[in-house]
This record gives sequence, C-alpha cells and structure tokens, in this order.
Amino acid sequence: MTRPYKSARRTSAAAETRRAVLAAALALFEERGYVGATLAEIATRAEVAVNTVYTSVGGKPQLLIELIREAANNDQIDDSLRRLNTARSGREVIAEVAEGTATVFRDRAWLLGALYDNAGTEPLLTEAVESAETAYADRLAEAASRIAALGELREGVDIATASDILWFHFGFRPWRDLRTRGWSWQRATTWLTTQAGHALLAEPPAQ
Repeated sequence: MTRPYKSARRTSAAAETRRAVLAAALALFEERGYVGATLAEIATRAEVAVNTVYTSVGGKPQLLIELIREAANNDQIDDSLRRLNTARSGREVIAEVAEGTATVFRDRAWLLGALYDNAGTEPLLTEAVESAETAYADRLAEAASRIAALGELREGVDIATASDILWFHFGFRPWRDLRTRGWSWQRATTWLTTQAGHALLAEPPAQ
C-alpha cells in the first residue's frame, strides 16, 4: 500500500516541475519569440528533460495556452467584476471596464499578442483564442447588463448591442492598435472610455 505522504510528496514535486517549466517557457518566449524558442531550450532552462516538458504541460501550443490561463486566473478580474456590480452609473461601469482591461492587457500584452499572432498556425491556439474571446465577451455582457439595469443605455441600444459596442472599444485589438500607434496606456484608456460613453449612454437631460 502506498503511504499518503509519499503520494503528497510526488504531487508537490510534480507541481514544482510544472511551475519551473512554465516559468522557463515564459522567459524564453519573451526572449526569442514563440516561434524562435525550442522545447530543448525550455527544458534546459527548467533543468528538466524534454520529455518532462511534454509530460508536465505539453508541447509549445499547450505551454502558451497554460501561460494564458494562468494569467487569466487572477484576483484583478474578480475584483473588477465585483466593482461592476456595485457601480452607481453607466459612466462608472465603462470606466471600470476601461481601467480593468487596460490593467490586464498591459500586464499580459506579450502573451496575448503571441496567442493572436500564432493562432492561425496551430489548431489548439485557434481554439484558445475562441475560448478566451467567449469568456471575455461574457464579462462584457455583464457590464452591458449593469448599464441597462441602471437605465442609462442610449435609446435603441439593447444589451446585446451594448455588449458588441464594449467589445469594439475594449477588446484586445483596439488596445493593441492604439499602443502600436504610440499611444500611452493612459491616453488610450481616456479616449476609449470617452468614445464608449458617447456610443452607449443616453444623453443627460437638458438643464
């Protein structure tokens, strides 16, 4: 009979190996690019055999996907959703979406860029993009629903349309395009917030 402490020790060692492999993959992807980094280099950086990279995580597509998943599972996103649910105005909802997505995209711009840039070359990466976009669209739909609940959507804009408008302004591509054009994160945040407000919110009554 296998003793429990031996099983726990093996589990702990496996988790540590997985962390080392993912850390090595992240470092080498950043240094050499997703295409340029090799599994042999990742194994060497993690101080494991190449076969261990495969058994602990998988090949290069799985490594990138797992890095994205780890980045997505963070307290910032949960905190942002909680603040959305307590926002007292449509403008506050939009500002929270803008600040929250700016923070996430700023911290993970390289990973997201690598995922999008290489999605066409690997079916697994294509599926990962689709899954990530579906999850993100669901979060934006929550924001649209909150604005609707506050009674502040522009006339003729329903929740589905509001979700699409939020996607148009706060998906990964708008952020990336503005940053590529040399915009600072703050400038991009301010402009996208303003434009989304114009598109989504009812005009305040005339004084």
